[in-house]
Order: sequence, then C-alpha cells, then structure tokens
Amino acid sequence: MKLAYNALLGIHILAVLGLLFALLSQLPKPEKRLLPWVMHAAWTALGAGLIMLGLNVAIHHSDKTVDLLDHTKFTIKGGVIAIILYLGLSSAKKDKFTTKIWATMLILTIVNVAIASSWK
Repeated sequence: MKLAYNALLGIHILAVLGLLFALLSQLPKPEKRLLPWVMHAAWTALGAGLIMLGLNVAIHHSDKTVDLLDHTKFTIKGGVIAIILYLGLSSAKKDKFTTKIWATMLILTIVNVAIASSWK
C-alpha cells in the first residue's frame, strides 16, 4: 500500500505541476485560452489526493509508525482544487476565457502549492 501511496503522490505532484504549467503557458498571450489539459490536470490532482488520503488512513491502521495526515489541510486543498474546477467548468462553454478567471485559477494553484509545501 505504501508503494501505491507513493505512486499516487508522484501522480498528484505531476498533475499540480501540469496545471500550473498549463496556466502559465497562457501568460504571454493577450487572449487567454482554457487548455483542455488544465481540467484534466485538476481532476487528476483531486482524485489522486482523495485516494492518497484514504490510503494514508489504511496504512496508519496497519502500521502505527505512519503518521495520519492532517485532514484539515487536505480539506482546504481539496476546496481550492474544487474552486479551480468550478471556474474551469463554468468557463468551458463560454466563447471567451477572461483574464480575470485565468488569473484567479493561477493564484489558487499557487496558493495550493504554498499550502502543500508550508503546512506540515
């Protein structure tokens, strides 16, 4: 189970980096586009994070030396990703992807990375 957890952690990190890269790739463009892989990366990050949280509880029950993850941190991170997904899904059907929505998604992604790296 630890192997699965570590594999999902790698997938989660790659998904968040993909989300960040996809949003940053629109930085020099005057008209922003919602790239399809922004949404794929966000869904992958959310799914991998949820599965990792469940695996952590299962691993902790069988091996008490493994610390339980802070569920408050993961709730906040999941909420941030959910807002990113909401913004992306609500903008997907519109003709124009506004700079305001793009910037909000980018800031939320950076906040998510900051929470992950600073909150122990």
